[in-house]
Amino acid sequence: MRVPHYLVRRETGGYQFRKRIPQNLRVIFGGRKDFRHSLRTHCMDTAKAKATVLSLRYDAFFSSLALNMANPSIHDFPHLVKPDAERKNYELQLPDGTRIVAKDAEDHARVMELMKAKSAHDIELEALRLTKAEAEAKANAANLAVAKAEAVEIAKAIDEKRATAHFQRLKVAEASRLYEVSMEAVNEKDRKQHLKIFADFAEHAKIEYIDGISRPLVNAWITHLRDKVGNNNKTIKNKVEYRLKQFIEWAMGAGYYPKGDNPAVGHTAISKRKNKGPVASDDGGDDGFSPFTLAEVARIVAPENLRQFKQSQDTIWAMLLGAFTGARVSEIGQLYLNDIYQDKDGVWTIRIDTKNTGQSLKTYSSQRHIPIHPTLIEMGFLERVNALQAKKQLLLFPASNLKAQNGAGAVISTRFGRYWKKLELPNTKGRKLGFHSLRTTFIHEVGQTDFGNDRRKRFVGHEVAGVDFESYLKVFRPSVLLKDLKRFWNPQIDTGGIVDLLTELGPLEPIKRQERLRAKPTPKTKPQSG
Repeated sequence: MRVPHYLVRRETGGYQFRKRIPQNLRVIFGGRKDFRHSLRTHCMDTAKAKATVLSLRYDAFFSSLALNMANPSIHDFPHLVKPDAERKNYELQLPDGTRIVAKDAEDHARVMELMKAKSAHDIELEALRLTKAEAEAKANAANLAVAKAEAVEIAKAIDEKRATAHFQRLKVAEASRLYEVSMEAVNEKDRKQHLKIFADFAEHAKIEYIDGISRPLVNAWITHLRDKVGNNNKTIKNKVEYRLKQFIEWAMGAGYYPKGDNPAVGHTAISKRKNKGPVASDDGGDDGFSPFTLAEVARIVAPENLRQFKQSQDTIWAMLLGAFTGARVSEIGQLYLNDIYQDKDGVWTIRIDTKNTGQSLKTYSSQRHIPIHPTLIEMGFLERVNALQAKKQLLLFPASNLKAQNGAGAVISTRFGRYWKKLELPNTKGRKLGFHSLRTTFIHEVGQTDFGNDRRKRFVGHEVAGVDFESYLKVFRPSVLLKDLKRFWNPQIDTGGIVDLLTELGPLEPIKRQERLRAKPTPKTKPQSG
């Protein structure tokens, strides 16, 4: 919602009134350009009502001051005073019409005395004007008290109007049930976290209906989380400005909460000082994984290390996909073969969605179609897809368990964790590292290029303000993303050595288990190498 020019929204979510001082009156206030006053409200409608009253009072105040500007101080016209102190022969006209002529040093001395006297007189007049302005301000203060009372009444009327607005009142328990149904596409672990956080808030706020959620109640919960529970700013931000905010947005969209200001927004912020150090995952969550350096990524996928520690083909391809796509491990683990297709522009693409049985997403913004990096194709990715199709498989990683509590990527994540620790990478103390660090590396490194912030966000499945999924499909087509991907993301790894290793391992590793899964028809275009 657009904020009017006369209102300023603070980081806390509260509103300030801003009134510009007319140019000709700024000298009275020492050059000050505007007045600002806290409106002591987080509701924009109430802020507008109060601001209207204040604006009228200020207009009257400024008009009164303008009438008293008939005798401006000589200091208001510095361009009339000659700055050259050595000049003794000059003519000076004061603002009141008086003409002064100085022809020698004696005349100049008399002029200086006159100017001092005039200045003292002007200061007296200025004091009188300010005293009068102060008296006027006190008189207006009484009127302002009445105006505040009127504003309170207006605010009450607005609240009453909102209370009778077109939305269906919903009790907390029923809202929780419907919200859970709406998150069917979200993986079970994240769904439980969303519901638990909402339940914790509702219990602390002691609300019966969800339309009772207000900014003061959210603020009180934040204080409780910080002072009583001991949560840090990142955790609070995750709970309030990510998960609770998402619940309220869902309720607004479903017609269970009045549309307008979201009371979960604008409360907490992580200071720049606290943000220094390892870059977090930027998922909107509280993962906190540190990125690998590019040298560490090269060492992780180095053929000699993969061969020494006997990494399987599944693990190698999962690592490569993580490094070249920045996808979450659960997104990689749940990929079906029909999620790999060639779009109408001829670009080989990975579809991250919930089209197939057992698939889930972390957030609604996670659904996306991303191009496959040419380096992956060069190393034989499409040959792997062909080999799995020939074996009548459905999943890109047949060993994945789509019903695992920690998500479809649990097996991949566990294997990778065991592997990278064997490499004994230096300088890992104090860093939270794991498969998710490949994603963080991609976000961190690409974010320092001209890839484009919005394109980067959509590539990795982050929310882009004002862009819904349908718009994303049009604006960020795989062919558009591929150009930037080839230009800005090319990790220096031994592709030839990896190809040789994969050839040694054979097209596929033995498949020990396969769940009963149903997939939608594979796209007509079948993967072919090169």
